[in-house]
Amino acid sequence: MTLDHRLDGPDGADVVVLSNSLGTTPELWAGQLPTLSRRFRVLTYDHPGHGRSSLPEQPATVDAFALGVLGLLDELGIERVSFCGVSLGGMVGMALALHAPERIERVVLSCTSAYLGPAEGWRERARVVRAAGMDAIADAVVARWFTPDLTRAEPETVARFRARLDSTPPEGYARCCEAIAGWDARERISGIAVPVLRMWESRFGFPQPRRRENGRRRYSEADVRRLRRVVRLREGGLALPAAIDKARGSPEDVPATVFAGLRRRRTDLIPAMLTKRTLLGISHAIEDEFCARGEPAALFGSFQRERFYRHSEQRWRDLARTAETAMVFADFERRRTPKSGPAELPLDRSDPASREWALVCDGEGYAACLAGWELPGQEGVRDMDRRFEALWSVEADVVRDAVAVALELASRSAPDLVAAVPARLRQEPPPASEDLRTLVSLTNRMLAYSEATEEELRTRGRSKARS
Repeated sequence: MTLDHRLDGPDGADVVVLSNSLGTTPELWAGQLPTLSRRFRVLTYDHPGHGRSSLPEQPATVDAFALGVLGLLDELGIERVSFCGVSLGGMVGMALALHAPERIERVVLSCTSAYLGPAEGWRERARVVRAAGMDAIADAVVARWFTPDLTRAEPETVARFRARLDSTPPEGYARCCEAIAGWDARERISGIAVPVLRMWESRFGFPQPRRRENGRRRYSEADVRRLRRVVRLREGGLALPAAIDKARGSPEDVPATVFAGLRRRRTDLIPAMLTKRTLLGISHAIEDEFCARGEPAALFGSFQRERFYRHSEQRWRDLARTAETAMVFADFERRRTPKSGPAELPLDRSDPASREWALVCDGEGYAACLAGWELPGQEGVRDMDRRFEALWSVEADVVRDAVAVALELASRSAPDLVAAVPARLRQEPPPASEDLRTLVSLTNRMLAYSEATEEELRTRGRSKARS
């Protein structure tokens, strides 16, 4: 398969692949290319059978299209990319991430689906195009691309895209339609086969998808979280009915704070009463380990008040330089996204997270999180002596839960930043070993006992000083 392609942007910059929709050309990205190519090396290409790209072999499949893109990356000597795909391009992005996740930095999927049925509709479109040419479907296709208001306001734009559609080779378009007809990645993405999901719905009444006007099922984010939990529980040896009952009874929402998420996932952990001084030391240890490893990671920090963050701002600017993404939360007046620092995202003082000290670091080879909520009634206590009930963990699955809380908080003021985080942060990491869980439990207990002993010594010292 030969893909006609083009590279724009500075040599040596991070590579972004833009994959357009069925029946279009890379001209689809004309509005975004000037901005993206200032910072990134941008790779655009024509789908198989479009433009000057060769026809796909029969039977055409989306997986074969993704392997064709991998071959192009190998040919160009590009090891790792971020990928943005629309419609058919989004399907290629999903297949690419399934085949070679180690080659994908981030993936952005727009107006696409893991299954776009019914398949017969796509096969019928292929038959019509082969028999009567592109003109036979062009009006209907273009009407779905543009709203009536835009059609009236920008007739030249609509005419330009219509001309590109008309110029698409009918056989190439037809084979891509057949590839979409055969595309169904739902089981590979969710880990649950469609017939199995239907059986659960009829036998257990779980999950309960909503029906769209077109009759298609729509699963909520809470449904997806519960389904993933069923898979984890089954892998842990729980019987299916018990796993579904346990998942069905789990709260739908993401925990309001990182600390609450840790307590939910690890009920066995003993919280430690720690001073801010101790929390600061543990936080610096987690941050310094991230720096020492020299590996990219996602960083999230919750500072309660803006003035507390300003004391650590230069340190976090240094951390953000090598992070995949970095966000901090405090009672900022407004959102800020400095070029050389973490995104500053506001929290209302009434939000439960505004009482929390939290640090989350999630990398491919290193994960750690720390969270503590400040005890009430400490107005007269010195800053470094303020006390928090705290927990920490280095278990990848627990840390990923903490990431979900951070992303939920961030989505309130920065949904665009949340949409751009690395795709792996939305995936389930492998569960921690029992040895690691035991070590985390033991260390939390040791920390709690150590801090309690130190507080007792401080209390005795204050008593002697008064006497």
